Amino acid sequence: MHFFGVKPMYYLVFTILIYAVRIAYRTLTRYRTTRRLGCKEPPSPPQHDWLFGLDFVYQQIVNIQKDHRNASIRELHEELGNTFLSKFYGSRKIHTIERLNVQAVMSTNFESWGVQPLSIMGTDGRLWEHYRALLRPAFARKEISDLPSLETHVKSLLDKIPGDGSTNVFTRDFKLWASCKAVHSFVEARIDAIAQAAKDDTSHYVLARELLKETADRTTIRNELLNVFLPTHEATGVALTNIFFNIARHPEVWNKLRAETLAVPPGQEITFESLQGMRYLQTVVNESCQPVPLLRPKSLRLNPSIGTSRIALRETTLPIGDGSTGDAPIYIRKGDIFSINFYSLHRRKDLFGDDAEDQQMALTQAAYTIVRFLQKFKHLQNRDTVWELQEQYTLSTQSKNGAKVAFTAA
Repeated sequence: MHFFGVKPMYYLVFTILIYAVRIAYRTLTRYRTTRRLGCKEPPSPPQHDWLFGLDFVYQQIVNIQKDHRNASIRELHEELGNTFLSKFYGSRKIHTIERLNVQAVMSTNFESWGVQPLSIMGTDGRLWEHYRALLRPAFARKEISDLPSLETHVKSLLDKIPGDGSTNVFTRDFKLWASCKAVHSFVEARIDAIAQAAKDDTSHYVLARELLKETADRTTIRNELLNVFLPTHEATGVALTNIFFNIARHPEVWNKLRAETLAVPPGQEITFESLQGMRYLQTVVNESCQPVPLLRPKSLRLNPSIGTSRIALRETTLPIGDGSTGDAPIYIRKGDIFSINFYSLHRRKDLFGDDAEDQQMALTQAAYTIVRFLQKFKHLQNRDTVWELQEQYTLSTQSKNGAKVAFTAA
C-alpha cells in the first residue's frame, strides 16, 4: 500500500510543485522585463469570463450574424483607444489600429510574428519567403499591365449586361459554395494541360508551371493556386461591386468619370499608363463615396478587407498603446494574437481627416473594367431601396445586398 498509495502521491505533488515553480519563474521574468522596458497593459472591455473570454467571442458571433461586426470593433476603439486587449478562447488578443504597432508587426519586427503554415497566403519564415518568391513575379508590372488578356473577360461580362434600363444585381454567386468539385476539376485540368505542354508557348509568368517544378502533387498545386485566386477574386470583384453601389447613388460622379473617359481619343488603346493618367478615376477607385460638398469616393479605403491577424512567435513588445497615456510600450507574450481591423483603421480622423468614415493588380483591373463600362453605357441608376451600405462580413467588407443598378446604353 505504501508503494502504490503514498509514494505516487509524492510524485504528483512534486510534479505540481515543479509546474508551479515554472509558472512563477516565467511570471517573475515577465514582470521584471515589463518593468525594465516600461511596458504597461492596454485597456480592456468588460468581460465576465476573464479566463477564456467566451462572452466576448459570443458577442462577436452575434455581431457577425447582425452584419455589425466591423462597426462593433470600431465602437470599441472609439471607447477604449487605438489599442485594446481582450481574452479570446483563453488567449490574449491585442486589437490595434495604431500605425506604429502595425508597422512593427508587418515590417520592423516582422520575424517575431507569424501564422500557421497552411499555404502561400499563410506560411512563416523561410517557407514563406520561398513561396513568396514564387508568387512575386505573377504580380510584376508586366503581368499587371497585360490589359488585352483582361479584355477577354471584361467583354464577356459586358455582353451579359443589358443596356435597356433593367435592374442588374452585382453580388456574390452563392452557388459557388456548392461548386467546389467543379472548380477543383477545372483547376486540375489546367494543371495537367500545363504539365503536358511540350514547351512554354507564352511569354507570361505561369505560377502553375513554377509550382510543378516544386512538386508533382496535384492536390498541393491546386490548393496553392486557389489560395492565390480566392483573395484576388475578392479584391477585384468586391471593389467593383462597392464602387457601383456608391456611384449609383451619386450620378454626378458617373457623369464626371464618363467625361474623363470620353476625353481619350476614339480608337486609342487603354493602357496601364493611360489609366494612371485618369486622376479622377484613380480617386474613385482608391476611395468611393462621401456625400457633399465634395464627393471623394472611398470604396477600397472604407470597404477594405476585414483585417489580418498574427501570432507572436516569441516574447516581444509593441511600441505604444497602454491604458493610461497611450504612449508606453506593450509587453507581448509568446502566443498572443495581434489583430488589425482595417475598417476601423481607415476611419481614423487623425489620419484621414474629419470626413473619415492595395493591391495594384486589383486596382488596375477595377479601373480598366470601369472604363469599359463607361464607354458602353451612358447612364447608371440606383435600383436599391436601401441607401446605406449594409456590411457583410467575408474576406472583405462588402454590401450585403450587392449593387442593384441599371445601365442605359450609350
